[in-house]
Amino acid sequence: MDLNKQKDLLNKEKEALLADLGRLGDPGRGDQHVSPEAPAAQPGDVNEAADRFEEYRSNVAIEGTLEERLLNVEKALAAIEDGSYGTCNVGEAHPIPEGRLEANPAAHTCVEHAS
Repeated sequence: MDLNKQKDLLNKEKEALLADLGRLGDPGRGDQHVSPEAPAAQPGDVNEAADRFEEYRSNVAIEGTLEERLLNVEKALAAIEDGSYGTCNVGEAHPIPEGRLEANPAAHTCVEHAS
């Protein structure tokens, strides 16, 4: 397996994830920072407040998914550096099939231990 290629793929994915997280929390858009407790400004704004709350909830879920993926990418990059890349983190360090790593360079488990 070409570790340099895997490292390049992981670094590109890391950049994309960081960009996505940055856009999600971009204060210039303003609407992402609505807290669920924020009251509507006017009684007629109930629908707008509900829409903003739904977007907030959606953004929180998306942010969590992106952060989890970023963590997995960073772990994979660290594994390349320490020489443990390509071995399952569960059980007895089974090798992760190359096809799995090509499809998901941040995979940290073999197929048997994938959740």
